[in-house]
Amino acid sequence: MIDYFIRRFLLVIPTFIGITFLCFTITRFVPGGPVEQAVLRYQEAQGAAGEGVASEGGASSSREAGKSQISEEMMQKLKEIYGFDKPFYIAYLIWLSKVVRFDLGVSDTYSRPVWDLIKERFPVSLWFGLSG
Repeated sequence: MIDYFIRRFLLVIPTFIGITFLCFTITRFVPGGPVEQAVLRYQEAQGAAGEGVASEGGASSSREAGKSQISEEMMQKLKEIYGFDKPFYIAYLIWLSKVVRFDLGVSDTYSRPVWDLIKERFPVSLWFGLSG
């Protein structure tokens, strides 16, 4: 019986690695990843700023402002911030070490640490989970 529990416990390790690898891979290669989202936010901000100029000066259109291109230097900086400048396996190991330490980063939506958001909403999730 103890052997059964030991084997089951040891299966947690490859299962954890497999799940984290799958999650990392999906978030890394899905279209509209973090770099693309940051570029889109930048272009929207430039478009909003361009619309203000267009309404005052009348010369530039909002379509031209929305097409503003991000510089190659800025694109490289974004890739560096999100770890896309490193090889896949090194980026995975860095990401996994942060996950194990519960360093989940900062939410792009709320501009707060993700772990704080999880802790804040966990009691409600636990309540619905147990009551269901």
